[in-house]
Amino acid sequence: ATTRRDPDGTIVGVVGVAQDVTETKKNENAITAVARELRQLVDTANAPIFGIDKNGLVNEWNNKTAEITGFSRDEAFNRPLVSTFIKSNLRDNVQSVMQDALNGNETMAQDVTEAKNNENAITAVARELRQLVDTANAPIFGIDKNGLVNEWNNKTAEITGFSRKEAFGRSLVSTFIKPNLRDNVQNVLLNALKGDETSNYELEFETKTKDTVYLLVNATSRRDTDGTIVGVVGVAQDVTKAKNNENAITAVARELRQLVDTANAPIFGIDKNGLVNEWNNKTAEITGFSRHEAFNRPLVSTFIKSNLRDNVQNVLLNALKGDETSNYELEFETKAKGTRYLLVNATTRRDPDGTIVGVVGVAQDVTDDKNHINELQKMHTQKASQEAKVETERNMTAYFAHELRNPLHAIDIALSIMPDNIDEESSSLVKSMKLCASFMSSIMNNLLDVRKMEEGKMTLNNHPTNVKQVIKSVQDMLRPSVRKGVQFTCNFPQGTESWILADSHRLQQVYTNVITNAIKYTMEGKIELVFYWDEAGNGIFECRDTGPGIPLGQQQELFRRFVQRGGAPGTGLGLAIAKHLVDLAGGSIKFVSDPTTKPGTDCIVTIPFRKCEVPEINPTMKVQEAIKEALRFLIIDDITMNRTMLRKRLLKNIAPNSTVQEAVNGEEALKIVAESEKEGKHFDVIVVDQYMEEAGGVMVGTDVVLAMRRNGVSAIIIGCSGNDIEHNFMDAGCQAVWKKPMPNNQDTIAELKRFLANRPYGKAATKTPNSWAAK
Repeated sequence: ATTRRDPDGTIVGVVGVAQDVTETKKNENAITAVARELRQLVDTANAPIFGIDKNGLVNEWNNKTAEITGFSRDEAFNRPLVSTFIKSNLRDNVQSVMQDALNGNETMAQDVTEAKNNENAITAVARELRQLVDTANAPIFGIDKNGLVNEWNNKTAEITGFSRKEAFGRSLVSTFIKPNLRDNVQNVLLNALKGDETSNYELEFETKTKDTVYLLVNATSRRDTDGTIVGVVGVAQDVTKAKNNENAITAVARELRQLVDTANAPIFGIDKNGLVNEWNNKTAEITGFSRHEAFNRPLVSTFIKSNLRDNVQNVLLNALKGDETSNYELEFETKAKGTRYLLVNATTRRDPDGTIVGVVGVAQDVTDDKNHINELQKMHTQKASQEAKVETERNMTAYFAHELRNPLHAIDIALSIMPDNIDEESSSLVKSMKLCASFMSSIMNNLLDVRKMEEGKMTLNNHPTNVKQVIKSVQDMLRPSVRKGVQFTCNFPQGTESWILADSHRLQQVYTNVITNAIKYTMEGKIELVFYWDEAGNGIFECRDTGPGIPLGQQQELFRRFVQRGGAPGTGLGLAIAKHLVDLAGGSIKFVSDPTTKPGTDCIVTIPFRKCEVPEINPTMKVQEAIKEALRFLIIDDITMNRTMLRKRLLKNIAPNSTVQEAVNGEEALKIVAESEKEGKHFDVIVVDQYMEEAGGVMVGTDVVLAMRRNGVSAIIIGCSGNDIEHNFMDAGCQAVWKKPMPNNQDTIAELKRFLANRPYGKAATKTPNSWAAK
C-alpha cells in the first residue's frame, strides 16, 4: 500500500501493488484441516500416543496416554520422558532407541517466506502424524462416505493379513466383517458419518486366513477443511488374545455349568443369606423340587429335616466363614415327604476377589446304602433274636430229652425184667409197650441229633457192617407198623456183596427214617426195599411205595427240619437227620415222584460205601450168659425209681449173684466208697448219674468221678445220662457211658465182662482219668 502524491507532493491517494496468494491460502487451509484432523485423531485415539523433542522432553501426550499413566498433558509436557516415566531397569535401552530415532530425522529446507514456513511446519506435522498412524502399534483403519476403505495402517494389515493395497477401495463391512455382525457395524458407521461417534465398539474382523480377530474400536467422524464429514476413521485395540481367553473361560464355564447340571451327584448351593442359588438336575430328581421351585428359598428351613436344622445351619455358617466341612450327613425332606440321605462336602464359594459369597455342596446320595445298613441292622437284630430263640430251643430240647429219658429209662428197665411166664395177652401188651418206649427213645434221639447237627458234632464211626442185615433188622423192627394188606418186602439181587465199612447205628437210623416215612403214607399196595451196587461202586438203597406220591415242589422241603406233610404224626426231623447223615457220608438222598402221572414214591439213598472182607466172629457177638461172679455195685442217682429199676435189672438179667448199694447224690457216694475202702472192701462197678440236684447234691457226676479217681478208687465207673456228654465222663475217668435208656442186656453183659477182665485190683490206683478212659 503506497501513498500517491501530486506534483506538489500532496498526498492524493493510495496505490496498492498486490500479489495473488489465493492458492497458497487454500493450500494452507487444507493442510491446517489435515493437521486439525490428525490432531483430533491423535487426541481421541484409543491407543496411547506420545512424543519428545530432540532434548528428550515430552512434546506430545494424547488423552489415552494421560488416561493410562495418570499424568495429564500439562503434567507431562517438557519433562524428560525417559527419567520421568520409564522404569529404571529399561531407561538405558529406551534412551538408546530414542537417540537412534533422533539420528534418523531429516533436515528440511525452509523458504524465506512466512507462508512457506507455515506450510512446511504443517507438512512436517502431517508427515509425522502419517508416520505415527502407519507405524502405530494399534490397528487404525478408515472409510469414505461410501464405506470403502481409505485408511489401513501397518498394524491393521498385520493382524488381518490383507495389505494396504488389497484393502483400499473395498467395502469394509462386506469384505472384512463377520456376516453375523455386518448389520450392526453398518449402523455404527452410518451413525459416525452423521457425527454420532461410538467408543469401545467390538468388531470381529475376518482375516485373510478366515480366522477371527477381535478389535475394540473408537469410530470417529472424519472431516474436511470445511468441517464436512467425509468418512470415518477407527482407532482400535487388538483384544483377540483377551477375547480368546474370555471365550475359553466362557467355554469352560459353560462346560462346568453343563457338568454341574448333568452330574450324577446332587449339587446345590446357597448365597450369604442361606437362599438356594444352585440346584442341579440330580438334586431336583432326588428331592422332587425343580430348580424353579427351589431357587431363592431358604435351604435349611425348607429342605432339611427339622431335627437336623440347627446342626446344618452351624455347618453352613462355618463354611461362610471359610471353615469347610467334609462328609457331613444331611437328611433332605423330599416333596413327597420322604427322606434322602446325602453325604455332603460343604465348600466355600468365592468371587474373583476372593470374597466369600456363598456355599456350594457336592453330595453323594447314600440313601440306598443307609437303607441297606438299616436293613442289615434290622436283619442282624432279627438274626440275634432268632439265634437266641434257637439256642433256647436247643437248651429246652436238651432239657426235655434229659427229663424224659429218666422215666423212659425206668419204663425200659421195668419192661426188661418182666417175668417170662406171663399169659399171651399180657405178653402182647408188654411187646406194645416196648415198641412205644422204642418210638419215644427214637424221638428223643432225633431231638439230640438235631443239636449235634447244628453244632457240627455229628460224626460217623465206620466199622465192618453187613448192610443186608441192617436193612432186614430195620424191616423186622418196623413190620408191626405196616398197615394190614400192605405188602412189605425186601429184595437183594443175587450175588450182592453185603459187607461194607459204615457206621451201622447211623445207617440203621437213615434207613429207618426213610422207611418210616413210606409206612406213614402207604394205605394199600406195597412197600419194597431194594439194595444194589451201581457201576460207579456206590451202594444204592431204594424204598419204593405205592402211596399218594409227593408233589415236585414239596420234595426238597421234606428234608428240612420240622417239616411234615399234611399234618402227619411225627416230629418232622427224621428225613432232615437222614439227609445230614447221608451228606456226612458223601452221598445223596432224593425222591422220585410225580403224582400228576402216577401214585407212589421212590426214595433213593446213594452212598459211596467201601466194601470190606467178612470180619472174624467177635466173641462179644455170641449170646452172653449172665455174670455169675458176686460183684459189688454202687448206683448213684437222685431218682428213687431209676435206682430201683436198675438194681432189679442188674440182679435179674445181668449179675444175679451180686449185691447192690445205692447213693442219692455224689457227696453220699464218696462217703460210702471211702468207708468201704477203709474196710478193705472194693466196689467192682459204680454207675453214676450226671445231675442229682433233686437229692440236694451239689456235685455233678463228672465231679464225683474225678474225686474218686483222685482218691485212688480203681472200680469200673460207668457214667449215665440222657444228654450227649460222653466225652465229659470219659475225660473224668469213666470206662464207659450208658445213655438213657441204657443198652440192652446182651451188650451190657459183654461190656462188663470185658472191663472186669482188665480191672486193676491189687495195683496202686495212680492212673490219670484219660488212661482210665483208654482202658
